[in-house]
Amino acid sequence: MPSFAARPHRWSHREAVFAVHDMLRTELAALDRGIGDPRPSALLRAELLAARKRVYETLHPSSRHGGAPGRAGGGKAPRCDRTSPPVRSHAADAALRTGLSERSIRQLVQIAEGIPASLRDLIRDTPLARRQRLLLEVARARLDPEEQRRRVGAALGRRSLAGT
Repeated sequence: MPSFAARPHRWSHREAVFAVHDMLRTELAALDRGIGDPRPSALLRAELLAARKRVYETLHPSSRHGGAPGRAGGGKAPRCDRTSPPVRSHAADAALRTGLSERSIRQLVQIAEGIPASLRDLIRDTPLARRQRLLLEVARARLDPEEQRRRVGAALGRRSLAGT
């Protein structure tokens, strides 16, 4: 029988799906190792958790908030069949695997998703990158980018970051 590695164009759809799932699970394990390492800053851990959330929700679409469809009579449909184990939320799964609390997981993801990449790049090599509470305050001001820049400037001791 020919090797599938030598002829990827002959993979069946099912084999391709399994290969993609294996790659995603490998990526998830690598992200878990990085998150569990005590050395990364809060900002880096937040970025790793946001990447982990994207991978986890690709593997488990029913784990997304509001992922279960509504029923005609109201309420939500069950997340899973009775034959399969229930799917945990991303925060619950990450907490189980990394030793952080679910609340910390949700807050760190909020930091990565709420602070724009350009502002995260300014913060990355500063003492602010290790201050989760201040980063969370910046992320929660996401509807006002100018306010985010003011908060980062104040935390870094600069008068303004408006030109960046």
